[in-house]
Amino acid sequence: MTDAEKIDAWYAESRGLPGADVIAEGLRQLAAGQRGPEAWLLLVATRRLRQAGVPLPDVEVTTEPERALYDLVGATGGAGAHAAYNAWIGRLDRFLRAVA
Repeated sequence: MTDAEKIDAWYAESRGLPGADVIAEGLRQLAAGQRGPEAWLLLVATRRLRQAGVPLPDVEVTTEPERALYDLVGATGGAGAHAAYNAWIGRLDRFLRAVA
């Protein structure tokens, strides 16, 4: 089964969970070697997401995911970077609570 097939199967089962759409987009980005905010968000909580059964592809992380996410949302969020970062983390937390 390819990464894309694993992601699609996981999303079909999880789409009703809060934040599942963000998690699925992050999975797609990671599988494609991209690093958007969704991908960095997943890398913040790799261990917890794997424990929850999320099919994270194996990726090498060479920087702090939290810092990379903050820098990325700060570049697009301007003065509201902290609030934007907290909103992303909040989405992740809601998802993780839903699957716990």
